[in-house]
Amino acid sequence: MMILYILSIVGIALLSVTAIDALGAIASRKFRFNYGYFAILSFITYFFTGYYLSFVTSPNSVLLLCGMVGIFDGTIGFKIAKKLKPYAGKVNYDEIKHDYSIVLIIFFLAIIVGALGHAIA
Repeated sequence: MMILYILSIVGIALLSVTAIDALGAIASRKFRFNYGYFAILSFITYFFTGYYLSFVTSPNSVLLLCGMVGIFDGTIGFKIAKKLKPYAGKVNYDEIKHDYSIVLIIFFLAIIVGALGHAIA
């Protein structure tokens, strides 16, 4: 039963970051505002993922699962956004070389923000 809660929380988090990346890219292009502003929504997702996971799993698992959501956001989410051509001011997403340093940064940010959510719970 506990595993079902964990999978539900992580599944909702993955759907959330996917929606943020896709809808954010479309909205930023359509309304001409910087796509980077949607990062705060991803941080909120990481926070609440850590918060809700803290009730059903160990602290180490919370950090690992938040990090996995961050990896998903940094890889798949980035590719989704790039295909949808978001508006990012002077930054051209077609010219951004997606290397793994970006993924590592998002991974650690997701862990830190998820740990804050866990600490608040």
